[in-house]
Amino acid sequence: MKLNKIIKVLTIAVAFMLGSIVVNAQDNVLYLPCDSTAKGYYYSYERVIHTPDLRSDMPLDILVGYIIADSALRNMKPTEVWDFVKTLGDNDTLKYILKYMYLLSDYDPIRYCRFQLTHPSHTEHWASGYYASEDILKKVSVLPDSIRRGYAIASDYILHLIVNETITTEIPEGIRCKSLIAGHSTVLDKIKGQILPPLGHHYGLSNNGGAGIVAPIMPNPTNFVFEYCPNWGKYHVINDDGTIMPNIICEDGSPWIKAGKEYIVFVTPIWECSYETIAYYVMYPIMYDYSKSYGMYPIEDGNVIDKGNSFGWGEVVPVETFKQNLRDYIDTIKNYNGE
Repeated sequence: MKLNKIIKVLTIAVAFMLGSIVVNAQDNVLYLPCDSTAKGYYYSYERVIHTPDLRSDMPLDILVGYIIADSALRNMKPTEVWDFVKTLGDNDTLKYILKYMYLLSDYDPIRYCRFQLTHPSHTEHWASGYYASEDILKKVSVLPDSIRRGYAIASDYILHLIVNETITTEIPEGIRCKSLIAGHSTVLDKIKGQILPPLGHHYGLSNNGGAGIVAPIMPNPTNFVFEYCPNWGKYHVINDDGTIMPNIICEDGSPWIKAGKEYIVFVTPIWECSYETIAYYVMYPIMYDYSKSYGMYPIEDGNVIDKGNSFGWGEVVPVETFKQNLRDYIDTIKNYNGE
């Protein structure tokens, strides 16, 4: 057997042992094990069977938060959760719920995601924690200060980062999304989401080389990858004159996310599918309340550009001022202790 063939076989074997990676050696493309048609950048985590997944070294607030959430989900069906949530006003009960939602997500977003998606309280209602969170966010959307509160709670990661490079995955067969743009980034500041996930892989994208394995295409020191679809704009964003924005692009027609640029991004993991004990997910921006910045706020000349003034601090805000304003606002959520 020739040396290069031996190397190829060993490389594929190692890949399978490390994560059940599915590779078509003929076209040199890595396929998602649970969906061979999927394209884009996917992370993965080991699913948990028993929840909550507690540790003795967790801070007391985190332990309390998981115990409360676990108790609520074990004793309420999804329909009962919404019946309860829709009766809430902007009161102590809701503010305490938002406090613990924020704390659990900020402490370890992926652990929180696993808890929401694998909770066994009602086997006929998988992911009851996720749907309960969606119900609460639905309630927040009709209350005062909905945009800032919505971004703070719905985002599992709020990051100041610099994009090192962008990689586009074309999806010609897509309807709502014709291409995905991945921003390979270095995190400069973690505003929310203190533990970053291990990096994943590009799936359905040929690298035209190697030994049949598409490795993450990473210029050091990339430690975070998020992705968005330019087509999403026309399904979400309405201009001031009532016309629908066709794409998530800059006014000059260039991509919204560019290599070498800094951004404040509000993103969250979205589950895609599972294979055996591994769950695969993507990292997408939160476009809460049709923000004109799509949850990805560019930084130009040291200023955060908030087109449309979604946060109410102005359309051009010094980056450190913007981040401090955001942290001060978040403090009112996570430190809430009653009126």
